[in-house]
Amino acid sequence: GRCVPGGASAAVGAGAEAAPATSVSTGVGVGAEGWSVTTAFAVPDDVAETVVRFPDGSRAVGRVVGRDEARSLVLLRVEALPAGCAPPTDWVRRADLAVGQWTIALGRGWDGATPGVAVGILSALDRSWGRSVQTAASVSPANYGGALVDIRGRMIGILAPLPADTAGMSSGTELYDAGIGFAVPFEDLVRVLPRLQAGETLRPGIIGISYASRAAVNGPARVAVCRAGSPAAKAGIRAGDRIVSDNGRAVTRVAGIRHEVATLYAG
Repeated sequence: GRCVPGGASAAVGAGAEAAPATSVSTGVGVGAEGWSVTTAFAVPDDVAETVVRFPDGSRAVGRVVGRDEARSLVLLRVEALPAGCAPPTDWVRRADLAVGQWTIALGRGWDGATPGVAVGILSALDRSWGRSVQTAASVSPANYGGALVDIRGRMIGILAPLPADTAGMSSGTELYDAGIGFAVPFEDLVRVLPRLQAGETLRPGIIGISYASRAAVNGPARVAVCRAGSPAAKAGIRAGDRIVSDNGRAVTRVAGIRHEVATLYAG
């Protein structure tokens, strides 16, 4: 059948004698020319190639082409796709998602022939500071990189180990089997896919300020320090300033700024 999601990814190092890594996870085909996406859990920063196993049992080499470090996504170019593989063509826009709708998490982490399926509701929008949506379907390292779809089979997003740092969880894997999973909206991936295919590494954007309050969420949006040479300094922001709007949206708390900035890439 269709390679959605794609087979398990077992990462191997870039060198000819590199030992295989232990991360076995899932991927999704996103282009008929062999483009596939997985997460940095399966293909960490020091890995340039991965072994991809398809549902029919065949294997191929996937080479890292681009990375989205802000969302923990990795774009691979796979040497050869089995007959019948097709990328998803029907996906849901962010604006059409609603809390409480059904979601289905898919993965092929451990058994390439039989997909893992977990069902739950879409429990929150704009999580991970705006970079993801949240699902109550069971999400684990085995299906990171897999598809989160709606009840009609349309792509909602790519399951990813994004952090929940407001709850003190910095890597995302602490939520394993907790009924809290995150997915990068497919619309966000589509938007940057040409840049990833061109070989770019997309990094999180920063503005270069610290705040007068140590409260990372509810502190007032007042600047304590503006780093010299930072984007904020170049824009004219100075220590003591109070930020009243960000990207046209009124803000009063640090959290409001973070929600706007965290979705942006460096540059």
